[in-house]
Amino acid sequence: MDNRQTISLISLLVELWGRWRPVEDILFGENELVKPLRQLKIPWYGAYLNMPAAVSAVISSPEGKQVVFASGGLLNLPEGIYGLKYVDMKQRSTYISNIQIKSKDAWQVSVDLEAIWRVNDPILITNTQNPLLNLVDICRSTSVDVIQSYPHDGVVASPEVEPIQESKLSNKILERLNNRLDLRGFHFISVTFVQK
Repeated sequence: MDNRQTISLISLLVELWGRWRPVEDILFGENELVKPLRQLKIPWYGAYLNMPAAVSAVISSPEGKQVVFASGGLLNLPEGIYGLKYVDMKQRSTYISNIQIKSKDAWQVSVDLEAIWRVNDPILITNTQNPLLNLVDICRSTSVDVIQSYPHDGVVASPEVEPIQESKLSNKILERLNNRLDLRGFHFISVTFVQK
């Protein structure tokens, strides 16, 4: 048996053993998107990463190169010690309350928003300090920027004036969020105003 056949047989055994092992439970808290860095040792014969659905793994080589694994499987990586972080890929919603804004005509407006989003780029998220805090802050500031460009009557309903439709405002906020370079790691699905 030559070397290639031996390596193929070993890889097959590593994969079979990996598939046989139960999937590790990776639980994320409400304010947690990334599990802290841990070591992943890849022996000479290879390794198998067994992952649950809606989770991606970001593996960092000793040289600092990062690779995303969207599902488990045989890791065709050279022998060595790697860094491993897990990223939550489930769709999530974030409620942002009490956004205080001055309208274009200097009236005070207060709104609550709900943003529905998911992680778009696990590497960007793992390389961002406090990604959820950044998301909330940027959603808040983007909402302020959009809403303050409208007059009060265009934002708040009143019996005499037909307001701008909430969907028009929320779509404008959604568009701006998805175009923000500092939020490239996220994809926003919807933004809605929450009635108080």
